[in-house]
Amino acid sequence: MLLIRYCCACSFVALALAACGGASQSFNGSPSQAGAGSTAAGTGGQSSAGGPSGTGAGAGAPSSADAASAGAPAMGPDTMENAKCSYTDDASFCACMAWSCGGLTLKDKDGQVRTVYCGGCDASQICVQNPVGTGVGTCGGSNPIKYKWPVQKIDMLVAIGENDNTDLNYDYAENIMDGRGYTTGKVGFCSGTGDLIVVLQCYNDLKPGNVLAKYMGHRDAAGKAVDGMIYYNDLFFSTGENQGDTKLIDSLGNFIADVATAGADPAFQKCEDDVASAYYMAAAVQRGATRGVTQALTLGFMYDTELNFGDGDESAAIGAKSVFDLADQAYGPSMPASFEGKPWEESKWLGYVIKERALVMDKDEEWQSALDQNATWEAARRQHTATSNMPESATDLSMDYAIESKYKASDPSAGTPCWPTILTSKQYGDASIYTVTTNKPANATDQSKWSAMSDGGDNNDGYAACPVNPTP
Repeated sequence: MLLIRYCCACSFVALALAACGGASQSFNGSPSQAGAGSTAAGTGGQSSAGGPSGTGAGAGAPSSADAASAGAPAMGPDTMENAKCSYTDDASFCACMAWSCGGLTLKDKDGQVRTVYCGGCDASQICVQNPVGTGVGTCGGSNPIKYKWPVQKIDMLVAIGENDNTDLNYDYAENIMDGRGYTTGKVGFCSGTGDLIVVLQCYNDLKPGNVLAKYMGHRDAAGKAVDGMIYYNDLFFSTGENQGDTKLIDSLGNFIADVATAGADPAFQKCEDDVASAYYMAAAVQRGATRGVTQALTLGFMYDTELNFGDGDESAAIGAKSVFDLADQAYGPSMPASFEGKPWEESKWLGYVIKERALVMDKDEEWQSALDQNATWEAARRQHTATSNMPESATDLSMDYAIESKYKASDPSAGTPCWPTILTSKQYGDASIYTVTTNKPANATDQSKWSAMSDGGDNNDGYAACPVNPTP
């Protein structure tokens, strides 16, 4: 078994608008260790999806909000280089900025670099952001994924690609030497790319003095970070470059062991869930909403793309928004203005999204051995898509069926792969085979009582040929 673990391509480089300044204090205002004594911010509740706004799709031109998120500085609702509010604690700062969900790093009114966490949304709501992909916004709207079980299935499919298992992996931490520092948790938050520090800030707010609080680090009398997460986050913020080093985190303790301990804490799990939702599911849902995307399988793959690619392009690396735009172009002028009520057409578009992402990964040596994760989603799409849109109801993207990771992207050894001619990589992976299903208690028609379940990789019958594409 080849374990492939990739960190999310956290595209928050645009937050690096100016070099960090600082006063004589620790990271968030206390005189010593960062994060101690922080005040809880935002609302309670565990969120599972993002918010409904953004740009037009198909042949439409991008809106100003969309353009702002594609490589331009992304500061959330306040687009000034420095925020309009002074910082005392997360709760009051977020209230002043009119944010109630997510978090980010920015300069406060006084020019001090801050990482703030503003809370999570209720499960029925979404974190509405403008521009898309800033990671901070306001709870509202309606979550298109209504129940927990499809979210659990999505998390399991993400875990197959991230950790070669179907666990949520809240307790995972490792420096996989990809130039992003420590890769941590259920979606691979990174110490050198601006998202892990938001998770830790959330944890400090919810549980001051927690086992990971010491890793935030310290500032000297001049306000310069000298160690910990803030040291690397300041560098990331000021340079826009991912930070691979972890020595000044390791100097503060055994980070991997302490993440393993924190991973069992519901407060830390909530922080991972809420930040993943605000950063990655929110962007997926907002990008999808502009196209009328409503189905769980589509939103799940878009979420997985957001967390692996980031939303916007970064240097030579393509972001999720561009992958979705390439799918629009591949669909062509017949693409509907909205997929709402058109699951067959939505499936056709999803097929283009998965293929375009596979093509991007095929060109990158670091990604080539992970191509098969695309085949898992593609096979599920093909198996549950009719050969035409007559009737539309014959296509099912709900995820209420078994999904198996036994298909290949380009490796012909198990029969015809999903894309036998367009992918060039011969760097074939051999990840484990899992089956993810829906657990329905006897006579339970109430989906709130359903849950996702996995066979743990115990019942596989070997790799198989990819199903025939019903939307070529």
